[in-house]
Parts: sequence; structure tokens; C-alpha cells
Amino acid sequence: LVGATTLSEYKLYIEKDAAFCRRFQKIVVEAPSKERTLGILQKVRTKYEDHHNMDIPDEVLAAVVGLSDQYIKRRSFPDKALDLLDESCAMRRVRFNNRVAEVGKQLEDHRAHRVTLSEEELKELEEEYRTLTEPTDDRPDPDRIELKVDDVARVLSVWTGIPMGKMTEDEMSRILKLADVLGKRVIGQDEAVQSVANAIRNHRAGLTEEKKPIGAFLFLGSSGVGKTELAKALAEEVFHSEKNLIRLDMVEYQEAHSISRLIGPPPGYMGNDEGGQLTEAVRQKP
Repeated sequence: LVGATTLSEYKLYIEKDAAFCRRFQKIVVEAPSKERTLGILQKVRTKYEDHHNMDIPDEVLAAVVGLSDQYIKRRSFPDKALDLLDESCAMRRVRFNNRVAEVGKQLEDHRAHRVTLSEEELKELEEEYRTLTEPTDDRPDPDRIELKVDDVARVLSVWTGIPMGKMTEDEMSRILKLADVLGKRVIGQDEAVQSVANAIRNHRAGLTEEKKPIGAFLFLGSSGVGKTELAKALAEEVFHSEKNLIRLDMVEYQEAHSISRLIGPPPGYMGNDEGGQLTEAVRQKP
């Protein structure tokens, strides 16, 4: 008899039942590291290649692991990496098949005089159709295609709403240019911009504890000096969109009991299952 549950469910429902626990041997199954997950993907790669009839290079597997680790926070390895790989293969196959059908239809419509193409357009379409459908020495099976990093980023963009370009852009070069980018949006606040950029760089370089906040900043100043704009710019450059900024009006939290608006009412109180303004926002977009 094999049972499976999460650690939180085990502590909530099972751990307090001594009789139940005696009848099972508890085995904690930890999520694998990024390195082990990459090894898992390499071992199952052939199954995905055969199923989707495509080649999956090593650099794409590495991108699957890296991007899923960075952008899919509420799931664990290897599940999230395997799902991302499978979905990327499926979308790549659908896009390829649709393009073949689309180009073929355009050529057919031209031959049937339903549409008129210029000589240059016709030449380009015929060349593309041959590339898509005719075998070559390097590609004996024209229906066998190759998965690319952009295909993985495209799926993640659909899942998260983050633009593809932000995901495929080199992370380190983007962070190194952070102070310059922020400085172009927030004029005349060089010291504040540099302090924020330094904190982000230190975190990305691994100089801070991973599970602690990247930084806790308190922007002080009169209205109109750029406090809100700096927060928006930071959300745009580090978390890819101003929409990922959770804005709270602290005028609403002057009383001690108003903390429930942030984290939700305690157990037993009305609305406990609805969560708070802050906790729900983080839960929806961790």
C-alpha cells in the first residue's frame, strides 16, 4: 500500500493521528535540484522527441530548467520542467503544421487565381514551402523539426503574461545595466537608484540569503520627487511589468485590526477563506 500527500496536508491531517502514522513508514520525497532535474530531462528526452517527432538540443533543456525555476514558483521540480517541455514541444508542432498548411493554401489560392501574388512574394512562398516540406541531406525527414529556446519562452509568456523578449534577454547583462535604465526613468535621484540597483545585483550574484527578501526600501520625500515612479520602474525592469507591483494605500491600515485586510481574517472569522489583499496578490502571482 502506497500513499502520497503533501507535507502541509500531512501535518494538518495525518501527523496528529498516531494510529494512522504507525501503519505507514514516512518517506520524505524532496524536490530535485536544478542539476538533477536537467539530468532527468536528458534521460526522458528521447520519449518526447519520438512522441512529437522533433529534436531537442541540450541548450533547450537547460533553458527549460532555468526558465521554469525562475518563473514558475508554485510548483516543484521535475514536474514543472516536464510540463513546460511537453507544452513547448506541442506548441512548436502545432505552429509548424499550421505554417505548412498556411503557405500551402496561399500557393494553392494563387494557382487557382483566387488571390494574386507578386513575383517576389510567390518566390518567397515557394522557397519557404520547399524548406518546410522537402527532404535535404541535413534533414532527411522534413516533418522532423527542432525545438528552440524561443518556443519555451513563448509558452511561458502565455502562462505568465511576461513578454518573450524579457525571458530570453541575458539576465546578468540586464541586471548590470539596471542603474542606467532606472536612471533614465527617474531623473535626479542617482543615490536612490544606485542603492536599489546594488541590492538587486547583490541578490542576483548570490551574496544574500535566497529565502530572504531581495530588499526592503523606504522611499522618503515630498510629493512628485519620483518615489512611485522608481517603484514602478523597478517592477518593470526586475519583474517584467508594472502590473506585478502590489500597491497598498497605507491610509487604510491605521488601525490595529486593519491588518486583517492584508493577510486575511484569522481562522473562525468570516472571510477567513478569502485571504487578504496582500496574501492573495502574492498567491496569484508569486
